[in-house]
Amino acid sequence: STWGLYRYRTSCTLYIYLGKLFLFICKCKLSIQTNTEMAEIFSHELNSLLHERIPNIDDDLVNYIVSLMEDCCAIFETDNDLHEAISPILNDRMSSTETAVLCRDLYTIACASEENWGDESRRKLSNPVNLANLAEERSNLPNANAIFLSKKAAKVSYVNRDKLDKHDIKRKQKMEKRLNRDGFTINKEKSEIVGCLATANQMLNRRDIKADDSGVGKTSDIHLESIDISFGDKVLLSGTDLRLSYGRRYGLVGRNGVGKTTLLKMVSTKELRIPSHLTVLLVEQEVVGDDTPAVQSVLEADEKLQKLLNEERKLTEILNSTSPPSNLTETLNNINSTIKHNNSLSNGISENSTNSDADFRSEIPINHESNGILPHSLNISECLADVYQKLADIDADKAPSRAASILNGLGFLPHEQYKPTREFSGGWRMRLALARALFAQPDLLLLDEPTNMLDVKALLWLEHYLQENWPSTVFMVSHDRQFLSNVATDIVHMHAEKLIVYRGNFENFLTVREERLKCQQREYDAQKEYRDHIQVFIDRFRFNANRASQVQSKLKLMEKLPPVIPVQREPPVIFQFPDADALSPPILQLNDVTFGYHSNLPPILEHIDISADLQSRIAIVGVNGSGKSTLLKLLIGELSPSDGRMMAHRNLRFGYFSQHHVDQLDLGVSAVELLAKQFPGRSSEGYRTQLGHFGISGELGTRPVVSLSGGQKSRVALTRIAMTQPNFLILDEPTNHLDMETIDGLANALRKYKGGVIVVSHDEYLIEHVCDELWVTGDRRVTRIDGGFASYKAVLEREFQKEGAFSRSK
Repeated sequence: STWGLYRYRTSCTLYIYLGKLFLFICKCKLSIQTNTEMAEIFSHELNSLLHERIPNIDDDLVNYIVSLMEDCCAIFETDNDLHEAISPILNDRMSSTETAVLCRDLYTIACASEENWGDESRRKLSNPVNLANLAEERSNLPNANAIFLSKKAAKVSYVNRDKLDKHDIKRKQKMEKRLNRDGFTINKEKSEIVGCLATANQMLNRRDIKADDSGVGKTSDIHLESIDISFGDKVLLSGTDLRLSYGRRYGLVGRNGVGKTTLLKMVSTKELRIPSHLTVLLVEQEVVGDDTPAVQSVLEADEKLQKLLNEERKLTEILNSTSPPSNLTETLNNINSTIKHNNSLSNGISENSTNSDADFRSEIPINHESNGILPHSLNISECLADVYQKLADIDADKAPSRAASILNGLGFLPHEQYKPTREFSGGWRMRLALARALFAQPDLLLLDEPTNMLDVKALLWLEHYLQENWPSTVFMVSHDRQFLSNVATDIVHMHAEKLIVYRGNFENFLTVREERLKCQQREYDAQKEYRDHIQVFIDRFRFNANRASQVQSKLKLMEKLPPVIPVQREPPVIFQFPDADALSPPILQLNDVTFGYHSNLPPILEHIDISADLQSRIAIVGVNGSGKSTLLKLLIGELSPSDGRMMAHRNLRFGYFSQHHVDQLDLGVSAVELLAKQFPGRSSEGYRTQLGHFGISGELGTRPVVSLSGGQKSRVALTRIAMTQPNFLILDEPTNHLDMETIDGLANALRKYKGGVIVVSHDEYLIEHVCDELWVTGDRRVTRIDGGFASYKAVLEREFQKEGAFSRSK
């Protein structure tokens, strides 16, 4: 019957599953038995090796080492890890060299046992097998010459230990040299690599590559597809695109450590392929100091101009000479090739033209009769006329005035423009590097934090210059909100391993991004609500036979829905300074103070009368060199007045943030170790808590300081200041290298701080949100300006307009 057939099939199915279960149990028992045997073999090998190397070793110590190897074998990645674990208990029984050899052998046994562990395809042989004897016994077989049966002649090799050590030393030196050349940083004391080399990949179009190599269809736009950039094992960008249109100014923003500077370096070194005909210049290093005047150094940045001037000088010397030089033919050919190259680079000359007037002189005939040279005045005159024409095309006569105008805008006084570059400090040489870049006018100008090296006056000039006079593309990293709002035409946001481009300046970026995040949140909420509604139906009728088809359709619908991705909002940065002790006034005063570094030179500051208390929020601004940092050092007592009196409360504790705080950090240790050296006696958790108050959390606290970004190093420096429990903060350019969210966190912390604050800064956002007083240094005096930062900028703009510094000068 049907019922009987159903019972029979059910019984057969049940017996089949019971049989499979029985086989599985037997298999597990066999595996457990095999693993037990392997464990016994492993323990026996370790016991034998330890007793062989250390005859008088205690059994308790042997059991401890064996149990350690059995329980923690997977933790030890190298024999060095094992050596660190057991060497302290073996040093009194054997030498360090013998301990290292023992650990290496123990680790070898552990690795061999781990490979064979739980492998059912291997079994323990009842007797040992000698493969050499086996080969001899089977020498009469047909395949006796096979490689697996052949026996090699015994050969003993000896190693000279001294030579081996010398080879290791040479190998390490060679590796360090290679790493230094490739951009690694080596800690000489610990011989550890504390930096990583960034790598970049991108998707390339074969058609674009061929067009670029052939010089056909040149474009000034840059399109990078599917960019991947990593720094060591950290992924910075993954599968993102970037398009830079010619003539637009792009601001690159993002949190500290996301890889903004690395992206600029990848573009400047052309690790990311861009059209080969485009000139790229990254301003990141200061000009080398030598005897070259500053204005001449700027003029030399234009290679095309310098080549033409050199050719003009050579041709003039030949033309004025009474007899032609012996190498006239070679000289003219070199000049012709230079002129032809310059013609090919000119925008007004067609690349494909063959009969244009511009390059007919590239084939100037040279007669070789009469010992190789005839009167040469005609040829030289033609070459010289061509050089003069090219110089006129690039406005060479206006180049010195344009270079002087750029230097003047960046703060170089007229007499300073003719000083040798070696007489300038590092900050002024960085300005000189920026001036060279502005004068050269590359097709793509890359700027990494250009506002860090500039005062308010120079920053205001740079804003106007880039807005009015810059013709090509700018790609810049900056955390100055006002600078990006005034200069940038587009904002590139680097977030979550992607590059997102927003049209408009920084203010528009903030508005559009907030609206986009709100739209994403609404979409996420709606999608999640829809999914939850379907899931409720599925859970309710999952076991209802009448609704089975509907449940299945709902499950298929759930599978087809796009994944629900929550909105990724960047968490706010929260800084926390310790509470300051209350002090009774007067707190800090300078009474008729005059200071100069040398008695035979005019003073830097003269007749200064200022005071501050624990409620003060003071910003100090002024041109570089006007004495801002000198004034701060007078306030903290690092410098003594030449005349006058400095008075401070006896319980006043300063927290001083130097503009060059990185030079005061030990870059070879981690942030936790750095704090432990300066403030000993606390636990590691205590140091981590202090670092967490300034955004250094997780693995950042254990990474070497040298591997941190500029903003992260500034946070470590602020943590050091906070741990001194100051009741008066003196900050010299604290916003340098800090991202915008971190500047927000710093501004909020300074507003909540109970002590006094004096800050030197050019960041308009920080000054307006923190300070209620504005001091201006200049003409050896310190004056207070009413109306805040806006009034100071209005004064500077009136000065520029009076000087004509904002006039167009292309």
